[in-house]
Amino acid sequence: MVGSSINLLPIESFHSDYFKKKFNFGPPYIHVQTTAYALSSVGYRLLSKNGFFSVSQNLKKNDVISHYEILLSQIILNNDYSIASILPTHEEFSISKRGVDFKDTTKNGDSLYKAAFYGRTLNPTESVFIKTNRNLISEKELASYTFTSLALFSLNSFLTEDGLNLFQKSLEKLHADESFTITMEQLKSVLNNVKNNNPILAKELRKLL
Repeated sequence: MVGSSINLLPIESFHSDYFKKKFNFGPPYIHVQTTAYALSSVGYRLLSKNGFFSVSQNLKKNDVISHYEILLSQIILNNDYSIASILPTHEEFSISKRGVDFKDTTKNGDSLYKAAFYGRTLNPTESVFIKTNRNLISEKELASYTFTSLALFSLNSFLTEDGLNLFQKSLEKLHADESFTITMEQLKSVLNNVKNNNPILAKELRKLL
């Protein structure tokens, strides 16, 4: 099984402890992050044989992580198959290899955070998938990656109506002005600097504010 990334879940983490209480597998519970992954037919049959696809009840978030994401990799590993990712140094793990030689190079085992993969932030071109709710890249950067990935398909008329809408929206975001926030303390500091260096400009700014 190959995924875009692998979570090197620490033994002392909440999800590790939660999983250990529910299933009879030994830690550490490294696992493919299931946002994007590929599975062979052999792996599929193995999971099916172990009842992996038989869960029918509604699960809460922590149970989804345990019953689906973590359990998926543990079944594969404990049947002497390997899991892998497309990221460098995270290419392959097995029942006998459940870690990397370079410690503390992710954020609690998870590389899908800002500056959490060997001190840098992964971008979509190397990980295929990113979590947009973790502020890994700005909205404008996301629009740029989306636009360039769809551009060739657009030129060759391969996009569906939804694809064309996404393409157009990403282009609009590229041209949109970026806004920023400033606190009252920061504003006061700026105005004081202007007052000291340019009293006339300060007077005009007060009229506007």
